[in-house]
Amino acid sequence: MGVAEFRVFASAGMTKGEITVAIKVGILGAKGFASGEAIRLLLGHPEFEIGVLMGRVDAPEPVANYFPELRDAGDYQIVPMDLDALAADSDIIILGLPHMTAAEYAGQLSGAGVKLVDLSSDFRFDSLELYEKTYGLKHVEPKLLGKFAYALPELFGDAIPGAGGLACPGCYPTAALLGLAPLTRKAGSFDFETIVIDALTGVTGAGRKVVEENMFTQCHESLNPYAVGGHRHRPEIEEKLGSIGGCKVAITFTAHLVPINRGILSTATVRVREDVTAKELRDLYIDFYKDAPFVRLLPEGEWPSTAAVERSNYCDIAVTLDQRGDAVIINSTIDNLTKGTSGQAIQSMNLWYGFPETLGLLPSTGRMSHA
Repeated sequence: MGVAEFRVFASAGMTKGEITVAIKVGILGAKGFASGEAIRLLLGHPEFEIGVLMGRVDAPEPVANYFPELRDAGDYQIVPMDLDALAADSDIIILGLPHMTAAEYAGQLSGAGVKLVDLSSDFRFDSLELYEKTYGLKHVEPKLLGKFAYALPELFGDAIPGAGGLACPGCYPTAALLGLAPLTRKAGSFDFETIVIDALTGVTGAGRKVVEENMFTQCHESLNPYAVGGHRHRPEIEEKLGSIGGCKVAITFTAHLVPINRGILSTATVRVREDVTAKELRDLYIDFYKDAPFVRLLPEGEWPSTAAVERSNYCDIAVTLDQRGDAVIINSTIDNLTKGTSGQAIQSMNLWYGFPETLGLLPSTGRMSHA
């Protein structure tokens, strides 16, 4: 089961009614930060139900061992890996796994009759060659590439309903693409081959793995660039923006680590080729996102902050024409674990089943202290 439209009607002698069959969502790699965010969001979803949670554990462990903020959410446990059991009890499986590992498990689950949602990079690229060049690895399941839709609903939503799988975008590409995409409506007015993006992220973006530069003693009261000159999200942004605009895209991308738990702030600078006014720019963005419930164009003179989108599925954008009139500056911000990963996955899963894309993703209040 697991088909949202399936209904069971009462037999004769009973009041006519209907019972909706829950859509069960299992998670493979349930110990990661993105998986914890998926669990938090699924707990409040009226149509999706948390199923089996699996990870690299020797025996069942309470979810609260990894996500203390979910201690009172229910008696959920992360259990040892068993793909047959996971597939048998799931309609959707979220792969919260590193790249290459995700593709390996996707291959093993591809014939199990379940829908797959990949949070890694393994199925994001249209070009197999570009993926292998970017990650320096040979793809282990290239035959599955065409079955996954790029799950950024505001830009690629039409491809989601009929897709066999969902490939969730990178968090940096999500912020950058949402900020830049409206300019493709007037592609001749802007130089897409000299785009400069400076982006900052919180430490959860690196996952749970122990890395010295992410330790408190290293990152507290410090701001550091990393992967300078070769960040692996740059090719993803270039490929997707090029496919939207039908033009060649070249980006200089620099990532920075900031000592916050979660959030991304992306600043893109695009040179202007033809005269454009500040009003024309705003009108372009307003029209582009008029039907996008999770994109908020901020009033003139206001700029995005990570705190304003924390634990929400929103992307806040400010677009500014430089005083000289020769460049456009786009600031965009998201929560890297929500709109940048698991919230976007659930938004796309909603479209898969014909639900309103906002279902279960209403903004939360309060800031999480843990992750």
